[in-house]
Amino acid sequence: MSRLLTIVSGLLLCATTVQSQEKSPPATDEAARQYKLLIDEFEEDGEAREVAGQFIALAEQYPNSPVAVDSLAWVIDNVSRGMDLGRATTLLATSHLQSKRLESVCRQLPSRPSLQSEKLLRELREKNPHKDVRAQASFHLAVYLKRQLVLIEAFRKEKANRQQFEQFYGKDFTEHLDRLDMSESLKDIETIYEDVSWKFSNIRLGDSTMGRTARRELYAIRNLSPGRTAPEITGQDVDGNRFKLSDYRGKVVLLDFWGHW
Repeated sequence: MSRLLTIVSGLLLCATTVQSQEKSPPATDEAARQYKLLIDEFEEDGEAREVAGQFIALAEQYPNSPVAVDSLAWVIDNVSRGMDLGRATTLLATSHLQSKRLESVCRQLPSRPSLQSEKLLRELREKNPHKDVRAQASFHLAVYLKRQLVLIEAFRKEKANRQQFEQFYGKDFTEHLDRLDMSESLKDIETIYEDVSWKFSNIRLGDSTMGRTARRELYAIRNLSPGRTAPEITGQDVDGNRFKLSDYRGKVVLLDFWGHW
């Protein structure tokens, strides 16, 4: 009798478990359902800033689900600046740094200038365990820093418009631009491209590879940057006479490149 009661109790426990699972879908399924609802809402209304906070809340509600990374990546893909962008990049840096789903995020961050964007790229470059993610983080950190140099030049030429920079990029990032040493930033870019050229040389990048692109960028930094000696150029003038650029050293030279394509 005792044995029979044990068997019946076990069957009842199994039935209860099955019913419980049927009533409460796994968290990953529920997270995916909510994610799809948010995507549908965005596609219907088309206003990313209105739903970005909901994607972040979903990532915080289900931090162990793949949907968390997808939700935060969605914010970075669709929001170009502001508090929600900062929250999304910060959450990725603090809670999802080991994810292998962050390649697309790395490609997007150079067009999202902020202290959080740069920090996330640097953290992924150093700490992510997946080679493809580290490669994307490294290459696009260099791209990010190059674009930042352009911002620095614009900011320093238009210091009277500091308030506009602060309104657009935030006060902290504007102060960051004001403090940066452009020559040190250029050295940092050069170091990163050197790293990419030998660590991630064969990884595809569009129609080329990271190695080829990095070596091309290094050539430009070392030979075509302001203040560098121009590389030798040889050719023919309009009369068919051979000449070298170095023949005109010490003179003002205008180079006009043109062709038929």
